Amino acid sequence: MVPQAIPLLDIPLDCSEAVNKASACLQAHHWQTVRSFDLQAARLAHQQCACPHHGTARCDCQMVVLLLYGPPEEPLTLIVHGHDHTSHFSLVASASQARWAEKLAALLREHFAYVRV
Repeated sequence: MVPQAIPLLDIPLDCSEAVNKASACLQAHHWQTVRSFDLQAARLAHQQCACPHHGTARCDCQMVVLLLYGPPEEPLTLIVHGHDHTSHFSLVASASQARWAEKLAALLREHFAYVRV
């Protein structure tokens, strides 16, 4: 079965800050996080590319892919996409991993409860 992206949470924070805070939260709850992709790092070799959201080479778009290692047998994939000072968290999961979506969403909602949504 094809994995699907399950939206978890949208918060009004810069992507880098949201990723750092989410990683710290998950690590405090015994999840290991590994950053496997960073859009801004990948864009360094292609600085003349225009942003599809902003139409310019300089933008605040970011996408980070975190692999989460914890209770499930297989790692989970958490994608954080941010632009315009808002970050969108999604879990890319197979049918057998989808049950973790609500647990992760609840953990992140609790952690980011101080942020006005």
